[in-house]
Amino acid sequence: MFKKKELVCAVNNEKSFSKAAEKLLISQPSLSASIKKIEEEIGVPLFDRSTNPIQLTECGREYIKCAEQIYDTENSFLNYINDLTLLRTGTLTIGTNHLYSAYILPPLVSTFINTHPNIRLNLIEGSTDELESKLFNGDIDLVIDTKEFSSGLFDKCYFGVEHLVLAVPRKFKCNLNMMQYQLSTEDIIKNKHIKPETMSVPFHIFKDEPFILMKNGSDTRERTDRIFKKHGIKPNIVLELEQLSTVFHIISIGTGISLVSDTLIRHTHLDTENLCFYKLNDTDLLRNIFFQYKKNKYISYAMKEFIHLSAPVSRL
Repeated sequence: MFKKKELVCAVNNEKSFSKAAEKLLISQPSLSASIKKIEEEIGVPLFDRSTNPIQLTECGREYIKCAEQIYDTENSFLNYINDLTLLRTGTLTIGTNHLYSAYILPPLVSTFINTHPNIRLNLIEGSTDELESKLFNGDIDLVIDTKEFSSGLFDKCYFGVEHLVLAVPRKFKCNLNMMQYQLSTEDIIKNKHIKPETMSVPFHIFKDEPFILMKNGSDTRERTDRIFKKHGIKPNIVLELEQLSTVFHIISIGTGISLVSDTLIRHTHLDTENLCFYKLNDTDLLRNIFFQYKKNKYISYAMKEFIHLSAPVSRL
């Protein structure tokens, strides 16, 4: 009943027999007949065909869960065989956000490719929620992100740390009389914003300003929302965007204010002279960066090598 599990998984992913058939490069009648045969073998339907889009039945959900476990087992054994033969071949898929993909990973990727030319390396960008889902489904081997995924489903090891600071266009009147709190790009590069003696600006001063934020589903947005709540601020959100680098670009031309990472400030090629940066007093502004992978997944040679290359002191 699991010999053609890819057919059931395709229909579930596409929520449509016709779209699944198109993706599988087979006819819809052939796909429907194959699914029907599997359902007859099981004795109960896997899909509720009365809904639009099509939905899994309770038995269908259990079937998909078992199919994913089979895929994980097959992939783990394939990685084991690759390692066992010492060919060091295979594929490594890493998921991360646009910021890390653009500024943190390039030198690591370059070194890894030069050191292990026989291992195919793939990078997938997405929101935190998207990456967590793909990691669970087995579409990604490693995720580099600041949000800690469920400890019951995933393991992690430390990669690094970054801080969020408030970025405000210099032309905004709220900067008046705030000189003693203001930080420059050079101050951020020199880590002045994380030194205890650097004063934190009162956040309520900016409560009426226009905010440009990340969309829901990112670690940055979750932290920003918590900070607003703790400081009793109901923000005036004028724009929500997918990427933190886009947020930073928009505020750099004077459209609004936002919390941005010091990683982005250090690496950006944008002109930041028209921005003022401020340190806030909040524990949510410091965040660790982790490598995360599915619990009980076979840790391939490629995964070990990339983690050791990036963070030599790790649990692997």
